[in-house]
Amino acid sequence: MIHHTKKFCCYAELLQLSDNAIYTWRLDGEIDSWNHGAELLYGFNETEALGHNSHDLLQTCFPCPLREMESVLRQSRHWEGELVEQTKDGRTVTVSTKFLLVYGEDEVERVLEITRDITEHKRMENENRSLTKFLSENPNPILRLSREGVILYTNEASGALLQMWDCVIGDTVPESFYQVVTETFISHLERTVDIECNQRIYSLNIVLIADMGYVNIYGSDITERKRVEKLLRESEAHFRVAVKNSNFVLSQFDRDLRYTWMHNPHPDFDASLMIDRRGEELENSQGMRRLDALKRQVLENGKGVREEIFFDRSDGQHTYDMIIEPIYDGAGAVIGGTSCALDITGHKRAEVALMESKAKLELVFSSMNDALFFVSADGELIDFNDAFVSFYRFKEREECIRTISGYLDYHEEWFPDGTPVPVSMGPVCRALRGESGTAQYKIRKKETGETWWASYSFAPMRDKDGKIVGCVCVARDITQQKQMDEALRISEERFRLALIHSPVNISSQDLNLVYTWQYNPQLGYAVDEVIGKTDPELLPFETARQLMDMKQKAIITGTQVRSEVSIVNQNEILYYDFTIEPLRNQQGDIVGVNNIMVDITERKRTEVVLRRQAEMLNLSYEAMFAWELNGVVISWNQGAQRLYGYSSEEAINSSGHELLKTKFPIELDKIKTMLVQDKTWSGELVHTTKNGGTITVESRLQLIQDDLGRLIVLETNRDTTQRKQALEALYETTNYLENLIDYANAPIIVWNPNFRITRFNHAFERLTGLKAGEVIGKFLDILFPESSIADSSDFIERTSKGEFWETVEIPILRTDGTIRTVLWNSANICEKDGVTVAATIAQGQDITERKYAEAALQVKKEELTTANEELQAQQEELAAANEELQSQTEELNSTYQELQRQTEEIRKQAEATARERDVAEQRAAELDATISSIAAGVIIYDNMGNVIRINDYAHILYKFTSDDYPLPFQECLAGLQMHKSDGVPYATEETPLNRALRGEVIRDEEMMI
Repeated sequence: MIHHTKKFCCYAELLQLSDNAIYTWRLDGEIDSWNHGAELLYGFNETEALGHNSHDLLQTCFPCPLREMESVLRQSRHWEGELVEQTKDGRTVTVSTKFLLVYGEDEVERVLEITRDITEHKRMENENRSLTKFLSENPNPILRLSREGVILYTNEASGALLQMWDCVIGDTVPESFYQVVTETFISHLERTVDIECNQRIYSLNIVLIADMGYVNIYGSDITERKRVEKLLRESEAHFRVAVKNSNFVLSQFDRDLRYTWMHNPHPDFDASLMIDRRGEELENSQGMRRLDALKRQVLENGKGVREEIFFDRSDGQHTYDMIIEPIYDGAGAVIGGTSCALDITGHKRAEVALMESKAKLELVFSSMNDALFFVSADGELIDFNDAFVSFYRFKEREECIRTISGYLDYHEEWFPDGTPVPVSMGPVCRALRGESGTAQYKIRKKETGETWWASYSFAPMRDKDGKIVGCVCVARDITQQKQMDEALRISEERFRLALIHSPVNISSQDLNLVYTWQYNPQLGYAVDEVIGKTDPELLPFETARQLMDMKQKAIITGTQVRSEVSIVNQNEILYYDFTIEPLRNQQGDIVGVNNIMVDITERKRTEVVLRRQAEMLNLSYEAMFAWELNGVVISWNQGAQRLYGYSSEEAINSSGHELLKTKFPIELDKIKTMLVQDKTWSGELVHTTKNGGTITVESRLQLIQDDLGRLIVLETNRDTTQRKQALEALYETTNYLENLIDYANAPIIVWNPNFRITRFNHAFERLTGLKAGEVIGKFLDILFPESSIADSSDFIERTSKGEFWETVEIPILRTDGTIRTVLWNSANICEKDGVTVAATIAQGQDITERKYAEAALQVKKEELTTANEELQAQQEELAAANEELQSQTEELNSTYQELQRQTEEIRKQAEATARERDVAEQRAAELDATISSIAAGVIIYDNMGNVIRINDYAHILYKFTSDDYPLPFQECLAGLQMHKSDGVPYATEETPLNRALRGEVIRDEEMMI
């Protein structure tokens, strides 16, 4: 009884000293024991915990219903799993828990719960899994290579590169790429290499992680950028040619109106002397002042203008059609402008330029190396250049056949596959049917039998109504090119497999399996020792027979043969991966085999070692037991039995250190001395289990004194073998992933559900000019320009709902105020439920320069199109102006003749009028004399009743006093009264004057005055 009491005391003391949280609760959940480890984990002391429901106190989240767990407990008397619980300070912890159904002295069922905090471990696992997911789902290749060029890691996007190299993880990269990796290790500098793979171009950025002894390789797809650069170069070349051959005066100027580029100015100016000067500094004229005013207008409102401006030059006055357009930077701000001026002074100059252009075209026509000829719609040869004569193997121009039908009597043509070309499929007939295109034929001159290859380009010629009136053909002799293509094809056939597989040993053999070519021979042979020999002359008989069987199979079946072959060389077994493919000529006939031999000896040896190590893996468990200072075990729990394999009967009363073959980090005597002084010791121990396995445990030794005064050591061991290995692997992986992100050449950022930044790599620092310490914990909107915060925030918020980006363009604001355009892809890091977003990680690609290039390309295209349209319009305007000028000249001549005729008529009318005026004046004088001589009063009135003439007799009769005419009638008759012969006064309208004015003729009427 005393022995059991001591045993229980030891167990109780062990429970209290354990680092694990250990407590018991009744089936109704009420806690009735609570150790120190539980207080450390949850924060509740024993007083606060006892009597409370454990599930309510800790707010336990179970993985399954509690009733289901109780059913499992009653059936198997234990349950193991993970729980999520709340500590006193409100923290959420994940714990690894074990329930044991036990009975106390009162025979009441209780549950013994042993709990270990694994929160940090779970967090690291989740983070590692999330980071690994992001890297594996990254659309760009990411690789990791050792100093020896061995592939240590690749993501899914690296598959194309691995296929091209014919490598897998653990293989060595091709020699050419390995040299670049070696140079990176030597120089400690980042290197960038462009590689073409599957019609895509990748830029591989090689970053050295010196302290880890490997390099990270970050690939980005630059195919589109290369394509845009090529198009931009082609566009600029076209533009330069167009500018060089045009008559436009072209210039560029900055915001200060200073010229930055000038092309084709008037001879009065030197283009080089105009650079960095304003127009007003070059000349003070009305035209230049108007030009500067238009430039300022364009810079202010950002809109182009067009106007005709006059300039006085040394050779006379010139009129220019001036077009001015603004130039924008990537942010849309006006930074200057361009001007395009066309001298439209005289139509004759344009005609001369047109004639010169025609002469140049004729010169080009006659000097072309390619055969150029024109054929009418009837099949007649209209014109051809000198190259046409030599192309068709004629001696002189007079020999050339003038019709298509006649041509067939001298030459015949075949398609590349050897079939004859029908007449209807010849380039001339196809062009006359309205086709445009190219074709390649083989031509033979019947007279000499000479053959050559020709490349034709042909197109129909149409009149203004669209009717085909003939065709134009260009022919080029490509015989030499065909020969080069054939040589290149054979060379590519030899090296194709060398590019696919690792370039260890490559060779070619003919149909007799005699070596005709060898690269990097193995087994100590030199190249000249291999060429001209067969496998039996170089290898052991069995190996040679096996290889020759494989090669014969490849020749017979026409398919690839691959197998692993072992070769004994100098008492050493070497392993090789052989790939054999049939070698074909241009006609597709098999003419031999290509061999690729890859040394896989080290890989085979590594596989053997790995299999042996896998067989040595073992599981370990926790244990608690007590021993006296002399090492004799006095207690041994079930955990120790499960961990070490020894039953309590085998362990108790034996020396624990000898039983477990304990390996201490320091001498055991020193540990005992420390126990006596400090009462405790902790550290790592190495034990050997019953089955001989060796485990590492985290051990805690506590020295206590029992009731009998004995010094007892309580030893708590937790198996950390797997955890230690996992933590080391986790640390290595985490460190590797951290380096991948921090040193990636693409900007990478992570934010939490509150949109606060939690990670900010070096590439993002370079992109924004901000340091990680300045942005960690701040909201994402500090990265965006004010004008785009709303749109960018909308994209960000959608990620919190589970969406992810594939190609989203979001502008980023730099510290210097500039804005960069970045193309983003993202992935969400979810909680354990796989739905709740815990964080979002995004990777960007700075495409600002590409956007600038695309914008510049578009501007260049528009400028070229505009220039072409304007040139055509100017030519049409010149033609129309010529016609209009001729029409106006003819009209002016007609008008001048009509004016001469009318002038002559007017002159004649004027002479007649002058004669009539003289006659009238003479008659008026005679009438005036007659009126004056009449012995009666004569008064002449106008139609208004005004007196315009009174003779002398009337003056006397009516007592008129005025000679100023015309006089109003009332003034003339003032003071006079008129009466009829009967004495009755005249009414006003009855007077003879008024009646006469109404048209009445009055004769011999008497009246009294």
